[in-house]
Amino acid sequence: GNYDIVILTKPFDFFVPFLAGDNKKTKYAFISEGTDFFPGDRYLSRRIDYWFSCSNFNAWQIASHYKRYPKVIYNGVDTNKFHPMQKDVDLARSLGIEEKEFVFIFAGRLVGWKGVRYIIEAMEYPRVRKLPVKLMIIGNGSEKERLKKQASSLNLNNRIIFLDFISHDDLPRYYSIADAGIYPSIGDEAFVISIAEAMACGKPVIGSYIGGIPEVIGNEGTCGFLAPPRDVKTMAEKMALLSEDENMMLSMGRNARERITQNFTWKRSVDRFLEGVTI
Repeated sequence: GNYDIVILTKPFDFFVPFLAGDNKKTKYAFISEGTDFFPGDRYLSRRIDYWFSCSNFNAWQIASHYKRYPKVIYNGVDTNKFHPMQKDVDLARSLGIEEKEFVFIFAGRLVGWKGVRYIIEAMEYPRVRKLPVKLMIIGNGSEKERLKKQASSLNLNNRIIFLDFISHDDLPRYYSIADAGIYPSIGDEAFVISIAEAMACGKPVIGSYIGGIPEVIGNEGTCGFLAPPRDVKTMAEKMALLSEDENMMLSMGRNARERITQNFTWKRSVDRFLEGVTI
């Protein structure tokens, strides 16, 4: 195609420059969002001209493996789509959410390393149990039925709402009826776009202190809280703090929105990319 730049997003794409032939004009940029390494990828990587990563955490992973330190380009959020909006009262009512209930939201794949089972355990924690708190879990995956059984065994069916996959365009409506996001990953995630989208909607977020998550939320306690992975007690205490202090919740939500608009927009992503390439 005689393109200026071809962007590759997985190490498996490293075959492309070899298959494309000896085109002197086209440059190849690798934008990493994970660690899908495989035997021989270091050899294939010699044809990559520009290296980028979605977080500093992932950049160190890439540098350790390929001996090339990438420029960091954080993932972008459509802040026109994901923005603070008036609560969709009809939607909340249809889901059985009452006006005075505090709602935590998780949106993502329901797989083991997302750590959703630890939120359910936190809902059982005494300090949280006595509060008018509900948990809305959006998504599908291999863990879903197990999570439903866990909720049932803890007698939490009336406090946890399980929803199937919601289209990306419709997600902001669901964020509008939530008060805070919660993402207790136990795996080394490079970047969690759902966290950034919740923050863009003006929601404080509780996340795990692991992988690239602290780079999104910030570790200074202004946009939300971080908890060690699998630490149910700490997570529950942070959930209670947000639930009990409306001023804190609103202040952190405003800070969260500002953090995203300053650092995680598509324009910022494009600017960082153009700073790192030569056309």
